[in-house]
Amino acid sequence: YTTTFLATVKSRLSDLASARVMLEQSAVQFRAAGDRWGLALALDFLGDTLRRSDDFTAAEAAYRESLELFRALGDQWGILVPLLDLGVVAYLLEDFGQAKSLLEEGLVIEREAGEKWLTILSINYLGEVARCEGDYERAEGLYQEAMTLCRKLGRHVSMPYVMHNLGHVALHRGDDQQASALFKESLELFRSQGSRQGMADCLGGLAGVAGAQGQAKAAAQLLGAVDATRGESGALRWPADRLEYEHHLARSRALLDDA
Repeated sequence: YTTTFLATVKSRLSDLASARVMLEQSAVQFRAAGDRWGLALALDFLGDTLRRSDDFTAAEAAYRESLELFRALGDQWGILVPLLDLGVVAYLLEDFGQAKSLLEEGLVIEREAGEKWLTILSINYLGEVARCEGDYERAEGLYQEAMTLCRKLGRHVSMPYVMHNLGHVALHRGDDQQASALFKESLELFRSQGSRQGMADCLGGLAGVAGAQGQAKAAAQLLGAVDATRGESGALRWPADRLEYEHHLARSRALLDDA
């Protein structure tokens, strides 16, 4: 167990290669000892490391085995995290039907267990899936529910993500003023967290606002800042944000061509 938890520290410090080796060693040791709970835990942590390394297929396999072990053990709390993680991987692989099914399954259990932290994450990801499918009305309802829960818990770490997502919903329905306010507030929250990925996503949203208002130069400058900030962070672009970015980029180019 010591090796497993030390590996999670390595992963959080972005030493993903070392974390992967340590977690794979832990999994071998837990198998040999017949410790199914320890193995399930190590596999879930391994899935996290693999996902952060963009190896989604291997991450999915690790999460799936972890989930199967927790199910076999009858550990209702244990299954919640790998179930959520599997839904996130399906979303990243853009298998939106599978993502929705897994996230909704987990959400039912989370609500029954009164697990509000994971509930917020599941609802937010379901909103992401809805946005990718073009269902902004459903996405808004999900994001609003997530935001209500964030406020009840007092500035949940997911708040800036949910706020940023609501900004895209407002922008989609043509409320530039609300969208701008949401992107700016979430930008400050991400800055306080030191999340360059989150900051880049908010700048992308503000580029969308500028484009919607016909400000071609401002939109282009903001999109340039998005690329610079994201390049520094090395973070992947999530499917919903990638679709929004591509839309804003296409509109910015069209505005510049017409100028």
